[in-house]
Amino acid sequence: MISTNLERLQANNARIKRNIENAYIEAKEKGASLPSVQNSANLAEMIRSIPQGSSEWKPEKDWFDVDRILAEDTEEYEQKAIWLMNDLADVFTMEKGFQNVDKVRMSDGGEYTDFTQVQRHVWDRSKDKECGLGYKTRYVIFYWSGPKFRSTNLGDFRHEILYLIYRNVDFVTVNQNYWFGQLLYSTVALRLIDCKWSASCNLMLALGRLKCVELGISGVRNSAMLSMSNPYWSNLKVQEVYDFFHNEGLESMGYCFSSGGDLIEIDLRSTDGVKNFKHCFATADGLQVIRNLSLRSASDVTNMFMGCYGLRELYVSDIGMSGLSVDGCNFLSRESLLRLKDACYDYSSDMESTHNIKIGAMNIAKLREEELAEWQNKGWTVS
Repeated sequence: MISTNLERLQANNARIKRNIENAYIEAKEKGASLPSVQNSANLAEMIRSIPQGSSEWKPEKDWFDVDRILAEDTEEYEQKAIWLMNDLADVFTMEKGFQNVDKVRMSDGGEYTDFTQVQRHVWDRSKDKECGLGYKTRYVIFYWSGPKFRSTNLGDFRHEILYLIYRNVDFVTVNQNYWFGQLLYSTVALRLIDCKWSASCNLMLALGRLKCVELGISGVRNSAMLSMSNPYWSNLKVQEVYDFFHNEGLESMGYCFSSGGDLIEIDLRSTDGVKNFKHCFATADGLQVIRNLSLRSASDVTNMFMGCYGLRELYVSDIGMSGLSVDGCNFLSRESLLRLKDACYDYSSDMESTHNIKIGAMNIAKLREEELAEWQNKGWTVS
């Protein structure tokens, strides 16, 4: 009997040891590390010591650090951009008048300033940077002396571009069919930093593997529409979108983030001038936080939050229109509902007009009777 129990204990210990060993192997394969577990006594301490995970996207550690390279670049040009690329192609072709650029510099030392004719740069593969993901990386820097950017067909590089950064660029002439309207199969990140959008066309994103977007843009023309909604978003993996609008001239965000993949958090900064929010966040069911949403000029909020089942925190201001609905957003915090109440304009002096807002039965249950009464006393029908 004692022998049998001892054998069972030994077998159990062997199983536990194998499980721990397998956990280390799996963690290593995923690029993670676990603190050492010497025995069961320090197992709880080990678990507590594992750092909190983060949804923030970061460039791969063995890529060229293009953020630093662009920030430290000393070329005296007003506007700059950098593309991080994989090593798939042997040649980088620049058509005549390429992006209307003044100068192009390659990571392998190549430089070009004459774009009156086609330029074909043959990559020096010995200068590419090793990467543990099955490819090497290289980069291209573009320089403009003033507001003269003209878009090129990014689709020509759809399998090569990993990461795009544009800094202080004034997008003067953009063909939406040739620029972000293209499906870029390899691109995972896009940053526009302190840029201006002077083009008359819409800014469209069809980046199928996109994980990070930062659009710091101003000057979007009235009635221009920024659209991030397209058929390719079924594969979109956006973790966070920061610093989206600096612009009060934008008037339409209809369908802007609808079907938003794995979009988790948005900071809108300024939407004071936006009139059309129709289906803006519709069916973005992974979206949890919306910050700095102003509805000051809103006139159409049809199905704005339809299907936003995961929405938890909503920071909104200046609700004056009737018909807004967060019904179905059943995870909204009580604090978010109180912010909604406070954001609604006070129409108590005009009780003859009708102002409706729909929050749904589950959200109504989160509020006290006196809080609902205060909302209704402002001239709102809350249902």
